Order: sequence, then C-alpha cells, then structure tokens
Amino acid sequence: MNLDAARTLLAGWLAGAVVGLGDTALLLVILARHPGWATRLPAFRIRLSFVGMFAANGMVIGWTLIGLLMGALLLKVPMPAFAAVVAAIWIGLGGVHGFLRGRTSRDEMLAVWVTVTLAVLAFAGGLPLLASTR
Repeated sequence: MNLDAARTLLAGWLAGAVVGLGDTALLLVILARHPGWATRLPAFRIRLSFVGMFAANGMVIGWTLIGLLMGALLLKVPMPAFAAVVAAIWIGLGGVHGFLRGRTSRDEMLAVWVTVTLAVLAFAGGLPLLASTR
C-alpha cells in the first residue's frame, strides 16, 4: 500500500470516528431529555450510562467503517467531484429518510439532520483536508 492510500484511509477512519462520537453525544442528549425511553423496555432495567457505552461502541465502529469506505471513494474520485458526490449522498439519504418517515417528532428530525450535517462536514470537508499532503 502506498503512502497516499494509507493517509487517505486513515483520514476516513478519523472522520468516521468523529461522526460516531458526535452521534453518540446527540443520542445521549436526546435520551436524557426524554426519561420515558426506559419505560418502553419493561423487561430490562437499563441505565443511560450503559446505553451510552453500547451506543458509543456501535456507532464509532459503524461510522469508522463508513469513513473507510469514504476514504476508498476519495482514492477513486477527484476532489471537487468527491465533495459534491458525498454531500449529495448524505443530503439525499436525509431526504429519503424524511420522505419515508413522513411527519415525525422534532427530536428525530433534529437527530437526522444533525447527523447529516456532521457527515457532510466530516466526509466532504474534513476527510479531504486530512488526506491532503499539504
């Protein structure tokens, strides 16, 4: 593996980890605002700290995988087109979610669009900056 490919994949991994940690914080803030979430799971007694631990692990692993895929995409697509493609993908996914879910709660839509914004900033903006040789 050459140095540019390794740098780009590492940048994707880091950008994905940032989105995963940001999403975990967003999830925990939303769950802390709505203490009734635990009553939906009557068979389990789960504290928010345990939810945070499992969410952090799951989201960081999932988002770093997506970050590696975005890094591999950056290796194949030149930079100006890459930022446009990545922004279109994430905004499109947010739009599809909004269309399929219809009218949802304010917190759900806030979570979706904050996640989309984090993903666009991290993958379309941060990933190319981290992968550049300058």
